[in-house]
Amino acid sequence: MKRKIIYSIVVSLLFSYVAPNFLLVQADGVDSVTSYETDEQSIKITEKAEENVTIITTLLDTKDLFVESELSIDFETNEISMVNLFNDNSDEVIQKQYEINLLTIDSEDFRAIFIDKESGEETYINTEEVQASVAPLVVVLATVARYGFTRAVAKHGLARVTQAQLSNASRTKLATDKIAKELAEELGYVKISYRTKFDTAIFKKSAKDAVDGPDFITRDRTSHIGGVWKGANRNWENLNSDIKRSGTYDAVLKRIGD
Repeated sequence: MKRKIIYSIVVSLLFSYVAPNFLLVQADGVDSVTSYETDEQSIKITEKAEENVTIITTLLDTKDLFVESELSIDFETNEISMVNLFNDNSDEVIQKQYEINLLTIDSEDFRAIFIDKESGEETYINTEEVQASVAPLVVVLATVARYGFTRAVAKHGLARVTQAQLSNASRTKLATDKIAKELAEELGYVKISYRTKFDTAIFKKSAKDAVDGPDFITRDRTSHIGGVWKGANRNWENLNSDIKRSGTYDAVLKRIGD
């Protein structure tokens, strides 16, 4: 029952989400304070700046659930991280720290890989698809991060946050086939039985509404130019050749180089 209550709270926040009209209020060294209310819940967002680092705190406090999330974006190093405190009125308080690798971002939604700093576990999140998740903690994570990133875009502009994402992507790669499979399926690709010479999974375009990309893709192991995928046409074996492959692609299969 508790699981269902938590899930209903955070999903209602996702479904009722409207980008807040952020008001800048100077108070006690805090750069801005924003309160945002839905029909059933309320969220408080505060931001403070420390040199090139902006720290956005999102607070959700109801009778059934308490979540405090601190999103940190360093615009000099382009490192993005998050600390979450989660309590469902039980005796257990869960604290999680994540490194965040943004794959795509716009004014309201994002795709990203959250890397647990303690366990190394990776979680792929697309805020447009997260309601399909059956894990309440994943939904909570996506919800509070969405508010934080939206606040960052509203304050600093999409161009600046996107630049952080692009620079961040130079260190980003899909470290596992499991994460790659989740993203590939969103793009309209399915996993086939063959693997590349580097032992990475291969995905073939299958859906009629698949994105405009190459016939075959595999995750970019090195991400040497910020690439997420390597692509090839006609034959999957072309993925093994620097000459025959069709190029290097970003998360949504926009070609960015050889």
